[in-house]
Amino acid sequence: MNDMTRRAVLTGGAALAGGRFLDAAGLKPAFATPARFGAVDKALHRAVADGDVAGVVAIGATPNGIAFEGASGKANIHQGTSMATDTVFWLLSMTKAITATACMQLIEQGRLRLDQKAGDMLPQLASPKVLEGFDADGKPRLRPTKRPITVRHLLTHTSGYTYANWSEALPATKW
Repeated sequence: MNDMTRRAVLTGGAALAGGRFLDAAGLKPAFATPARFGAVDKALHRAVADGDVAGVVAIGATPNGIAFEGASGKANIHQGTSMATDTVFWLLSMTKAITATACMQLIEQGRLRLDQKAGDMLPQLASPKVLEGFDADGKPRLRPTKRPITVRHLLTHTSGYTYANWSEALPATKW
């Protein structure tokens, strides 16, 4: 109980939960062999060696369990701590990646389509407007889009939505 840091709790809890899930489901982890995933492992090490990233972790799984896990580089460059497969990350602005992954799983299951209208799921996206500029009084000039926003547009960030702090610098969307 001396190792009750936030990191230890998160790491231990995730490992325990993952292990219990695999046991309950009757799944056995199938850890990678160098022959099967050598290219992935090389790519991780190369990204660190080339200075593209300070450290990287990759884990791949199938319904049968973990198929690959690898780590390279430093988790903390100031302390020299090595990256490990159980390194805890602070995910910033990762909701897009997680949401996109969930959407792609729904697409694989046939429960969602790439060309499905986003307005079918979110009524507030059914009648979007495009900013064309401002009139002499400074009021926005808006027009309807030429076509509906689709799931594909949302996933590829081509729906026309931007972060508020970027909006003034971007030209009107070509709908």
